[in-house]
Amino acid sequence: MSRELGLHNTARRYLIDRVERQTGSFSEGEPGRDVDATDSQHWADELSARHRFLASLLVEVERTDPDNAPDVSELRLRLAAAADHAYHLVTRDLPDCHVAVLDELAKAQAVFEGSVDGLAHVSLLPYRRVLTDEESVALRAQAADRWIQGNLWHPMWCMMFLGTYW
Repeated sequence: MSRELGLHNTARRYLIDRVERQTGSFSEGEPGRDVDATDSQHWADELSARHRFLASLLVEVERTDPDNAPDVSELRLRLAAAADHAYHLVTRDLPDCHVAVLDELAKAQAVFEGSVDGLAHVSLLPYRRVLTDEESVALRAQAADRWIQGNLWHPMWCMMFLGTYW
């Protein structure tokens, strides 16, 4: 396994684990404290912000293609840009929870900046790559050029109106 793939895989594994842990925290409630409604709402908002940041960061990391990174330092820059993008997406909507999001951002950056020498032994996750917005628009345009005729999507039109099944 290349060092780039090892780093990308480790980042994905870390984020998947953190998202699962945060999802479990929603159902468990705040441990060990009796709190009033205001504190409870603040805790829920922070937890929601952490979860949204981690889920957004996971999507952004999965948009990063480690095979196209020339070296580890370039991949680290791309992961840092993904983290910055996810941070701004979440804090734009939840400005009062930026401290909780910064905490998660610091933890993720520690993973991104860690040593890659021992990552060859990390078991690989199944391949998953999320398309960037530009790639998605391009693919949709290609599909539309190929399949849309008039106002109808061609394969469905054939099946429904012509009785053609393939």
